Amino acid sequence: MNRSLSLDHRTRLQTLNRTHAVPLTVFSTRSPRYAATLKGILGEFVRADGGLSDVTAQAYFSPRARARAGVIARSSGCLAGRQEAEWLVREFFPSLRLSFSHRDGETFEAEETLLTLEGAAHHLFGFERILLNTLGTLSGIASRARALRLVAESACPTILLAATRKTRWGLLDKRACTLAGVLSHRLSLDDAVMIKDSHCDAAGLSPAEYLQALLASPSLFTSRFIEIEVQSAEEARRVVEVCASTPRLRGRAVLMLDNFTPRRAAVLIEELRSHGAASLPIELSGGISEKNIRAFAQTGADVLSLGTLTTNSPFIDLSLKARPL
Repeated sequence: MNRSLSLDHRTRLQTLNRTHAVPLTVFSTRSPRYAATLKGILGEFVRADGGLSDVTAQAYFSPRARARAGVIARSSGCLAGRQEAEWLVREFFPSLRLSFSHRDGETFEAEETLLTLEGAAHHLFGFERILLNTLGTLSGIASRARALRLVAESACPTILLAATRKTRWGLLDKRACTLAGVLSHRLSLDDAVMIKDSHCDAAGLSPAEYLQALLASPSLFTSRFIEIEVQSAEEARRVVEVCASTPRLRGRAVLMLDNFTPRRAAVLIEELRSHGAASLPIELSGGISEKNIRAFAQTGADVLSLGTLTTNSPFIDLSLKARPL
């Protein structure tokens, strides 16, 4: 970590890298939770597509016929989905053999061959669309996440980016973001405490009051982190007061300013830093896009969370070219 940063700044970044990041082993196929996600999402794609019985291939190729193919990228990007493709082969297409030219998280250029595969022809054609959809979707997420991270870092080298729970494929999307150097943030509702405006509205409490009410709950301090969302400067000030007066929240609490403009956020963050929030990580969320991410990165916030990392990502165009063995 950059030693030129203040102690408080280093403390905030260390907190976020501990609370908002998880090791890639969480997204391993050996993880029961991740394996269940793969079976529920990708396994269902195989069943719904009838990929094990491609009638067009079966009408011509004998069960012993073999073929070879290469998958070519039509645009540059960041690879994600290799692990998932290899899992699909082990689970559903065991006659195929994959050979990737890139690891997950590595970048590639247009017209590069990302992998070759060979095996039973009917399996190869049954696997084709599921393979391309998986790699195209996850690589699209990783590519967008990496591109936005680099733009943000060009404006503020210490800024962190985080994904949200606005995902299409759940933990698969989170893994793609992690491969691109983006923090995973909260993985599920039971992963961390996150006090949102809907909780406060239903309880008739302010964010600070809701946080104070939870301080008596033993489960509060067993979660990975405690994040408090605020909508106004006054709500932020009250939350900072609670955090500053509660030593147990140090290194666990994160303040999130929701739907603030860059200018409004910058003014408030400067105020909060000198009034109890010197070591409290501050997150910005809401309305952040490729058009304004540089401005948000320069507000003094520590982390930006973007739902568009996973909801607005492009599909990386890939094509499969086959030939007989």
